[in-house]
Amino acid sequence: MGIKGLPEQLKHYYRDAQVEQFKGMRAAVDAYSWLHKGAYSCALELHTGNHYWVKQNRDAPYVNYCIHRAKMLKFFGVEPVIVFDGDRLPAKASEEGTRRQRREEAKQKGRERLEQGNREGATFMFTQSLDISPRMALELIVALKREGIEFVVAPYEADAQIAHLARQSRENGGVDVVFTEDSDLVAYGCERVCFKLDKFGACKEVLLEDVLMNKTAAAMTTTTTTPSDEMTTTNNEESEMTINNESQMTVENDGTNESDENVDAKKKTATAAKKKGGSKSSAGGKGSRGANSPLSFENWTHDDFLGLCAMSGCDFLENVRNVGFKKAHAFVNKNDRCAKTALEMMSKDPKIDVPEGYVEKWQRAVYTFRHALIYDVKEKTLKHLTPLPEELLGKTSDELDFLGKVFEDKVAIEIAEGRMDPIARRPFAHAQPHFQQRYNNNYNNMHNVQPTNEGPKIPKVNINSMFAAKKVATSTAPAPVVAAMPPATAATTTRTAVLSTATAATD
Repeated sequence: MGIKGLPEQLKHYYRDAQVEQFKGMRAAVDAYSWLHKGAYSCALELHTGNHYWVKQNRDAPYVNYCIHRAKMLKFFGVEPVIVFDGDRLPAKASEEGTRRQRREEAKQKGRERLEQGNREGATFMFTQSLDISPRMALELIVALKREGIEFVVAPYEADAQIAHLARQSRENGGVDVVFTEDSDLVAYGCERVCFKLDKFGACKEVLLEDVLMNKTAAAMTTTTTTPSDEMTTTNNEESEMTINNESQMTVENDGTNESDENVDAKKKTATAAKKKGGSKSSAGGKGSRGANSPLSFENWTHDDFLGLCAMSGCDFLENVRNVGFKKAHAFVNKNDRCAKTALEMMSKDPKIDVPEGYVEKWQRAVYTFRHALIYDVKEKTLKHLTPLPEELLGKTSDELDFLGKVFEDKVAIEIAEGRMDPIARRPFAHAQPHFQQRYNNNYNNMHNVQPTNEGPKIPKVNINSMFAAKKVATSTAPAPVVAAMPPATAATTTRTAVLSTATAATD
């Protein structure tokens, strides 16, 4: 879900970027965001059971989508680290239930439209009901292993795992940039997050520093005043004064009432200049009154920002009714940027219905953002994203389960390396995709060779070439002059058998 209302605010801080500018960096990728986008192309087939890629013995479209994006990053010199979600946190139980209900409603509408013959409408509704399963994630993991692309499966939230990688050095497996479609990563404190990556490598970059220093895109594109600009401004002002003086002289000589029109024009010019100046101050963070104006985070810390995000509505906590991101920002800003104080003040307002125990739930949500359970790739052990504060050190393990229930490190290793279902916590041995055994057994040892007395040898080929269009062999013999077909000979019979054998091998 992300943070309610935050994506609209982040648009003010978008920087146009190209993947090539991150050359030499390591990038964490939210795997499920890519899988969701890749599954859009086959949403209808997924819901009707028409898995044509299984019959063709090839990767699913959502796997191809992810592999293409990962290869594109590598092409531009960026080393991708694909991060998968693991088990669901208890704090997300309510949100998961709501999502499940919405998916079922969309799925039912899709079935109804399909029965009516509206395939386009059915496809749209099926895209709204997509749910990425661990088996689909496993298909991508198999492909990533085949392509030699680094990945890790988080014990719980992929966002927390990515935030951990973003805080580590490269020597410890850390990353420099994050690719996602989820605004949560900004709330987690990732310093450089990229959204809306397309197939050509263009994306939108958001720097956390820009947000907390109010460096909006509009403010960054505003050029600073130079001496030449000042001279130009002075010349323009002088020319305007000359024009005004000439108009006044004309008015006096002609004896007309055009001077009133000049006064109105001056008023309009002054009003326009005032509005222009006001928009600049708004971009600078002083104002946030307009519907599309950026909110000011000037002098905010990341902790202040996180508190606001948690109370605005996130995966771990619903927002207070009728209190969205902008209204929550106003309350927090009014109370010295302290979200907890703002919530306590809201609780005393009879016009705002703050549920009982909401402040405590908000505090747990903030703790989850800060101290969720993650997997340390270097140490191969479970740990918290940041060390637990003193107020949580005296809690029992059951009381801390909202951060993720602790389990054995050997199980965490199996999950992280893609050999165990992170939810069922059982090996994937009985849930392998149709093609995994074929890749494991035949990818490096496939020799399709025919005996010399049965025809020409068929050369060893890379398995990826089998997914391309087949080339039809052309004969070098001259075309026959007569129209009648010659009778079948032993040579032609042998060649037909060889081609049939080759086709069967490639299929």
